[in-house]
Amino acid sequence: MTTKQKKFIDILFRALQRSDLGTFDYLSFRKKLKEYQGLSEEERYQQAFKEAGGWSAGTENARKTIEAGVEALIGETDKFKGVLQKQKIEKVEVPHTRMAQIKEDIQRKQREIETLKKEYITQKEQAEEAQQTIRQTASDFQEAYQQLVNQVRGDLEKINQYLSDK
Repeated sequence: MTTKQKKFIDILFRALQRSDLGTFDYLSFRKKLKEYQGLSEEERYQQAFKEAGGWSAGTENARKTIEAGVEALIGETDKFKGVLQKQKIEKVEVPHTRMAQIKEDIQRKQREIETLKKEYITQKEQAEEAQQTIRQTASDFQEAYQQLVNQVRGDLEKINQYLSDK
């Protein structure tokens, strides 16, 4: 028997004890039944019933006490089902709901990451294009500058050569 089963038996026995109507001791009766294992079933029940105070209480009171015990056990079962349902909600259903929310969050964030990756790639491509454009612009400027400087220097050289104040 497991520790939990022992604990449940203790709880159920306490429920039986609380349900005792005071006229017949059912738990004592059960104990006496075990003591008379060597007797026939009929003799066991008669002897156990007698020693548990059943004859003085009467069979009707004994039945009522036992039925009250059964009702107490049913009540404990109902309590157990309620506690079990509460535990199921708290420890299974709520975490499953939270897990579903987390899964949705992960999927949403993965979509955001993909969007950011695309945005990063676009920004990188634009920066590389801009850098290339700037290099080309600088190169084009340098070429135009060089051509113009060469032209101006050439003109200056020709002026010095052909138009000098001799």
